[in-house]
Amino acid sequence: MTWNASKPQAHVVGATPTRSVGAELYCRVRQLGWIALLGIGTIALGGMVSFGQQIHAQLFAQARQGAAVVDEYLLGIGTNLDITAKYLATTEAHADIFRTALVMNPTLQGLYLVRPDGVVLEQQNRVQIPYLGRINDQPWLGSVRKGDVFVGAPRFDGQPLPHLVVAVPVPNAAGSFAYSLVSRVELSRLWTQLNQIRLGQTGRVFAVCVGGRVTLHHKPAWMRSAMTFDALYPRAWFAGNGFGLYETAQGGLHLVATARSLRSDLRVIAYQPLADLAQGIALLAAVLLFGVVSVLWIVWRSRQFTRSQIVEPLAALSRGAGEYARENMAHRTGVVGQYEFAHISASLDQMAQRLSTTLGDLQQRVSELDESTRFAQAILDSESNHIAVLDVAGYIVQTNAAWKRFALHLRACAGPDLRPEVGTNYLEAYMVGLPVAERLADGSAGIQAVLEGLLPIYSAEYCCDLPHEKLWFTLTITPLATVNQGAVVVHADITARKLAEHAQSQTLDFLRKVAESVPGVMYQYRQTVQGRAHFPYISPRVQIFGLTPEELHHDAGEWFARLHPDDAPGVTESLAQSAASLVLWRQQFRIRQAYGEYHWFEGQAMPELDSAGCIVWFGYFADIQTLKDTEERIRSMALHDPLTGLPNRSLFDDRVASALTACRREQSRFGLMFLDLDKFKPVNDRYGHRIGDLLLQEVAMRLCQSIRASDTAARLGGDEFVALLRHVKHVDDAMLVAEKVRAAMDEPFPIEGHDINVSASIGLAMYPDHGTNLIALTHCADTAMYVAKQRGRNTVAIAERPLEPPPDVQP
Repeated sequence: MTWNASKPQAHVVGATPTRSVGAELYCRVRQLGWIALLGIGTIALGGMVSFGQQIHAQLFAQARQGAAVVDEYLLGIGTNLDITAKYLATTEAHADIFRTALVMNPTLQGLYLVRPDGVVLEQQNRVQIPYLGRINDQPWLGSVRKGDVFVGAPRFDGQPLPHLVVAVPVPNAAGSFAYSLVSRVELSRLWTQLNQIRLGQTGRVFAVCVGGRVTLHHKPAWMRSAMTFDALYPRAWFAGNGFGLYETAQGGLHLVATARSLRSDLRVIAYQPLADLAQGIALLAAVLLFGVVSVLWIVWRSRQFTRSQIVEPLAALSRGAGEYARENMAHRTGVVGQYEFAHISASLDQMAQRLSTTLGDLQQRVSELDESTRFAQAILDSESNHIAVLDVAGYIVQTNAAWKRFALHLRACAGPDLRPEVGTNYLEAYMVGLPVAERLADGSAGIQAVLEGLLPIYSAEYCCDLPHEKLWFTLTITPLATVNQGAVVVHADITARKLAEHAQSQTLDFLRKVAESVPGVMYQYRQTVQGRAHFPYISPRVQIFGLTPEELHHDAGEWFARLHPDDAPGVTESLAQSAASLVLWRQQFRIRQAYGEYHWFEGQAMPELDSAGCIVWFGYFADIQTLKDTEERIRSMALHDPLTGLPNRSLFDDRVASALTACRREQSRFGLMFLDLDKFKPVNDRYGHRIGDLLLQEVAMRLCQSIRASDTAARLGGDEFVALLRHVKHVDDAMLVAEKVRAAMDEPFPIEGHDINVSASIGLAMYPDHGTNLIALTHCADTAMYVAKQRGRNTVAIAERPLEPPPDVQP
């Protein structure tokens, strides 16, 4: 076997190739070597970039960690000060608090309580600090007045380590600013924490303040000498966005990252000498060199293997394939070896022997396929849905019996031009020629997408509007098992379902209109087994409560919140009773309206259990405010005098009975005062009954103004009035009230331009002095009133103690 790289010998069935695939593979392997070298170079460059990004991220992480340490330290100081300030705000004994363990906290150093004018009220005495009677310079005053925590700039004051001034406001009892709580915070512990942060072998972090002065550094001499950042790094090779490469005063190169403290003016600097990175860069270069050498060796070995084990066997197989194509089944390729080409060569030889046998098998399978086709057609015909099989171009190649019957029906209804039969295009027959009342906007595109294998399924509903009937169908088209081999179309008749849905929609629309037109609020109220309550449905008239159905759909709490506080427990209890026994719920209650007033409503609903075990009530809320108002008016008319509005005899007797019961229990006293107008009849005779009625109303008003709020005045009829004087300890107290009433009646009554002068004769009886029941007291007071008239009118008479007490008969 010979092989020529420039003119390879290869054969393809039916033609003589101009270039060998083996030679092409040989050239591609060589090109692959160059591509591999380029890839290694790209990976190395990416490694360098990734290494640099990692260093960049580490530096920024260390700088942010240092800033977080500073903020956490200052947060702890501020929190302790704030706790102390809140404790100081609760008491005026500041001196006692400054001697407690709270103020003696070792984290609070040099603590002062300062008034706004600078006077130091109290100071911490646990450390050696100078006593200050007044602090003139208060830079924190503006911040603490606004309620903020003040953190000052670092100060050195000749000390080895700097300190900060932290101040918080101390409010008074009203919550406004009263004092400043000021602490002198040493930074030694913060200095120690920053020195513990390391980067590599020699990298560290330090802090600088405003102006760049080194505030906290692991070299104390640099802090004492007022060293600045610019002095440490006199030259910047590049810098930007808080990161850069700087040259130190000693000539070294440092990578530097900066992070700012959120609670102070300090900036935390993280640096790492470039010399620490030399070892990593050298290791990366070594890996790159090893990769290049390895790729070169692999490419050389691949070219040798490709020539001997691929190119030459492929040429032999190509010649053998040409012989088989010319029906020379006696030819042998003769390729041997341990790889796949030897197996392919043997397989080609066996293929020729089996070819004749395979042709016979194919004929038998065709016969079996015909039988399977008849069986599949029988299955399709058994389906009631209309089914058709389409080829990839959309033409109908097979239908079932239901499809054929409906096609005949369509031709009879829509005309002979509509022929959805085998051999016709489905899109033309159904999406164009079919009288569709609701045209599918994306129907053609969806069906075409399934035929092209772009959609796994397409489904849509459409209406077939025939001359004498309207039919609804669900169109479903799915591809055949093999891609780009057509699809199966199924038309399911859903006319009965659509008619039922339409009837249901009309019924729901009718019920909605009924719910919106009834004067009450119709609802469905549901309590779950977990105790949650909501209104799955409530009519829009719920807006009279200032609510919407959407607010109550998931939670009924807003509705219960609008119930009157006196009625809410009764509603909740009655609902629980209805739920326990599943009986009709009916309850009257007051509920707040959208404009803020309470109205009376009556709720009525019938409960039942749903499938989830929850209780559901179906009912309505009816507005009964008018009924309640009418009842109240009737009740008031039955118990009050219609002319004066005072209680009538029935209500007055009830009040006296209540007073008798209370006084017997409490061993107290009360008075009963009878009043009869003097010279009232001449007023009626001279001015008429209308003026007389107006006079009686004025008399009632003066009577109510003259007695106390705990007393009760009533009109018995005509010009007779009575008053119940509660909680009277002595008869003289009752006389004072009676004299006040008499004097008020003696004043002229200006009525419609007339000054009418009348007076009153008053009789007074006391419980239990003049009687222990209503009849006895009434008799004595009435008798005393007639005595006052006999004395000349316009006077008050006290009943005499009866010689024989009248019978103790309860009214």
